[in-house]
Amino acid sequence: MAFTPEFVPQTELDAVNQMLLSIGLSPVNTLTVQGIKDVDNARLVLHNTLREVLGKGWNFNTDECYPLSPDSNGKVAIPGNALDADPVEQCDDFVERVDPADDERRFYDRKNRTFVISKQVKCDITWFFEYEAIPQAARAHIAQKAGRIFQIGRKPSQIVYQFTKERELETLVELQRQERRSRDSNFFNHDSVSARIFHRII
Repeated sequence: MAFTPEFVPQTELDAVNQMLLSIGLSPVNTLTVQGIKDVDNARLVLHNTLREVLGKGWNFNTDECYPLSPDSNGKVAIPGNALDADPVEQCDDFVERVDPADDERRFYDRKNRTFVISKQVKCDITWFFEYEAIPQAARAHIAQKAGRIFQIGRKPSQIVYQFTKERELETLVELQRQERRSRDSNFFNHDSVSARIFHRII
């Protein structure tokens, strides 16, 4: 069967197959079949690496001053896919804790020793997204990093391991380059910043 490339960003299947090939295993056609140990292990490593890299906080998976509103009981829940939620108001002393009432992640008011806050909390949030919901540069770096971790303990050839390590660094540099470009674009497109530059305030 002739190989027909798909001109789309890297998929989770692509990433897993890249990891399998790095240790000399044959690629698979689908990830829906459970119970294939090497595939399951590769997916687990990819998922853990995804969470680790996204946890650093990038322009594409962070929101500033994101509002979280209290529920009918006055408690402010933290979204399930939030890796980090940092309240921005300095006068508040809110921290993340698991509410013993129902084991949900919520903000806890340390000053008043209560989960009842009864006001909107604005946070800088770092989100956890699925692999195929992030930019290609991030996918490429995560796949390479996961591939190197996957190789540990499998005794790959030194040449393959070194190549993977070098590719991981290259993809990180590209991701950082795109991050700087994205942040610069957002900075100069912000109305208040544009006005200050125009009036030579900064």
